[in-house]
This record gives sequence, structure tokens and C-alpha cells, in this order.
Amino acid sequence: MIESIKQKKSNDELQLKAGQVAKADVVLLKPEFLLLALCDTCAGSFVYVPARKYLGDVEPMKYKIGDSVNVQLHHCFENLRLATILGSSTWTPKAEAVKLSKRQKLEKKVERKTEKRLELGLKRQTSIPMAEDKKQEGQQAKQDVWIEKVHAAIQQSSSDDKLKDLLQKLLKYSNIPKKEKKFKNFMETLLGGPKNVKTRESGLIAQCWDVLMTSVEVD
Repeated sequence: MIESIKQKKSNDELQLKAGQVAKADVVLLKPEFLLLALCDTCAGSFVYVPARKYLGDVEPMKYKIGDSVNVQLHHCFENLRLATILGSSTWTPKAEAVKLSKRQKLEKKVERKTEKRLELGLKRQTSIPMAEDKKQEGQQAKQDVWIEKVHAAIQQSSSDDKLKDLLQKLLKYSNIPKKEKKFKNFMETLLGGPKNVKTRESGLIAQCWDVLMTSVEVD
């Protein structure tokens, strides 16, 4: 900073022109502006840069004291030399190539992940319905075997007339439950609901189950 000020007198002879590009160091940060000291042949001169790149920006530009940047000079405004930041003075073609290579690698990585997700999604879409279909087919096959056995047991039973009548009603249905509790609920619904089932009918329901269990092996 001191050296820059010492050189200012000699550099004053060099007229700074609008549109000129120069290197500069950040020396002061304010919410509204940044103060930069010009370097090299422009040493000793200072320029002001708006803290925000665009009027609508909420956050100021991310710079800190000591950062070196390239600036483009503009006309003076009320004896203040204004400038805009063009970019870091440390930019090199090699650094830009490395940056581009990293970005391309990242894009390829994201693309591969996306392809894998799509492939996995397609596999799930095809495998889950097939698994569900096989599961339903297996359950239906077991139910069909159970119903056949139940119908055979009913037709071969030698129970009293009321029990036979109740058993005969089951022949109309293909969704007879295989569990005792569900079977009793099913029979109560068949007879008009739990509230309408009399004590004797409750006994008949239990006998129906016993008849089936003596003749049918439940899987």
C-alpha cells in the first residue's frame, strides 16, 4: 500500500483511460462498494467497484481483502474512478481446462447415476408386478384346493338336517375362510349378522367347522 502511494506521483503522469484493463488488489470492503488498489504501471491509483454485480443481487460479491482481480476502468464520477471486476488475475488456460475437465467428469458421473436409477426403476416396475402375480396365483391355487376339499366334505357328511342345510349353503361360495375365527364371522354374516344369530345357530356354526376339520386338512 505504501509503495503504491509512493508511485502515485509518477503514475499521475499516465492518464488512466476508460475501457483500460488493469490488475488490482482488494484493500477495503464495504456493504456498498469495494476499494481496489491498481497494480503494475497503474500503482498508486485507486478505483471503486460496486459491492453487487447486479442491481437485483441480495448478497454482495464474495471477495476478501488481498484478493487480486482484473478490472476494467470507467469514467470518473464525482472525482471517483469507477471500475468493474472482470475476474481473477490468477486465471490461466490450464486452470480453465482443469475446471472444464472436472465439470465434464461430474456431468458424466451424474449421467451414469441417472441411467442406473432409470434402469433400476424399470427392473422394479417389471419385477414387482410379476412377483405380485405369482403370489396371487399361488394364493388362488391354495384357495381353490381348499374349496374343493370343503365341498367334498360337505357332500359326504352325515349330519342332522339343520346342520346339512347350513353346510349346503356354503356350496354357493368360493371365498370360504380357512381360519376358524374368520370362518365363524363368515357364517354369522351369512345368517344375517352377529346380532341375528341365535344360540343354537352359534352351536351349528361351531359344528360346521368341526365337520370340515375332521374331513379337510388345512394348509
